[in-house]
Amino acid sequence: VSDIRPKSIIATAEMLHEHQRTEIEEVFGCRVFNRYGCREVSVIASECEAHDGLHLNADALYIEITRNDGKPAQPGETGNIIVTDLYNFGMPFIRYKIEDMGVMADKKCPCGRGLPLIGMMAGRVTDFLVTPDGTRVSGAALTIYIIANTPGVKQAQFIQETKDTLTLKVVRAQGFDDDSISFLNGKIIEFFGHDMKMHYEFVEDIPKEVSGKYRFSICTIKDDNES
Repeated sequence: VSDIRPKSIIATAEMLHEHQRTEIEEVFGCRVFNRYGCREVSVIASECEAHDGLHLNADALYIEITRNDGKPAQPGETGNIIVTDLYNFGMPFIRYKIEDMGVMADKKCPCGRGLPLIGMMAGRVTDFLVTPDGTRVSGAALTIYIIANTPGVKQAQFIQETKDTLTLKVVRAQGFDDDSISFLNGKIIEFFGHDMKMHYEFVEDIPKEVSGKYRFSICTIKDDNES
């Protein structure tokens, strides 16, 4: 095993945060690249050596980013990823809404390949939480800017069933105290405003989904624009 020296590593299933990428690169001594896809259409977008977004597999797929009302999202605006498979003649997927959110980039990659760029995936539709005034908040952002900086949090999961109520499941570790709660309360106000009611539920463990993935946020609110 000690003789194995990979030249590069491709990460799939979930987008890596920068601290995760850095740790993997330090351990294996090579560069790490994100790749995005799904079982139905395979590879959708891949990162190049510039690490400045992901190149769409435009030769095989037609990708759209739309708002909830079906209209095209603007470059830089988070929206629903819609996929049309150009080579699946047996069972074609046409304007397939895969329940992921993404951002179309309005720039060219310095690598010179010329393929369109999409920003790092923003997460599943159900991973987004909603403020009382209807603004969407990324579960990934909450993980990076709140949970990762809260002392004494081993695991955490946001659950939202109504627009004005948020539940945070927390697996406590050493160092979790009243200051941790105060920090969390302040950040919740920063992201969601003063009208959001916050409830804490302290648990021993937060299990993974059947898929094997761990979800940092779950929202069961039906979008007003969806039929």
